Amino acid sequence: MKKMLIHNHRRNNIGIEKYPLFWILLLFILPFIIALGQNTTYNANNKNAADSTQKKQKQSIVVEQEMAHSKKIADSLIATGNQHIKKGNFSLALTTVQQALALYKTVDDNKSIGNCFNKIASIHYYQANYPEALSYYSQSISFYKKSGFKKGIASSINNKGAIYYFLGNYPKALDHYKQAVKLNDALNNDKQTAA
Repeated sequence: MKKMLIHNHRRNNIGIEKYPLFWILLLFILPFIIALGQNTTYNANNKNAADSTQKKQKQSIVVEQEMAHSKKIADSLIATGNQHIKKGNFSLALTTVQQALALYKTVDDNKSIGNCFNKIASIHYYQANYPEALSYYSQSISFYKKSGFKKGIASSINNKGAIYYFLGNYPKALDHYKQAVKLNDALNNDKQTAA
């Protein structure tokens, strides 16, 4: 009997018999409480990850805005360069277009970079500096190819043909003119096919 009393005493010590509902609920609720604690940690980690993602998105927006701003400035410089060319201020035009070129390079705009090289080549062409013009037209072709701007490629090849003509290199001039015509024909065929 004494053994039984000790055993009953132990049971009553933890209250299993007195509070069975409490212990049953505790056994079922405890895992949820633990999971809630883990979920709070998970949510805190997610919040940190979300904050980090949001910060990166904000940085990306700032970079995009800066790039758009740089492109707008470069576009304005090109317009100013065109005005200098029309007025015959070639040295000022060259400086202005080179500034635009530097900005276009920062935003990795291959078509606009090609346009700048084409414009620089034209400035040299107007000043009868044909070797420099040929070099810049070749660079413009390279960037036009990177951007897939076929009309620009055809234009620069045609301009190189004109320089070869002025230099008296008629076979090279004819070859470039033929290449330009072939590209322009292909562009016109593409337009007709698309229509």
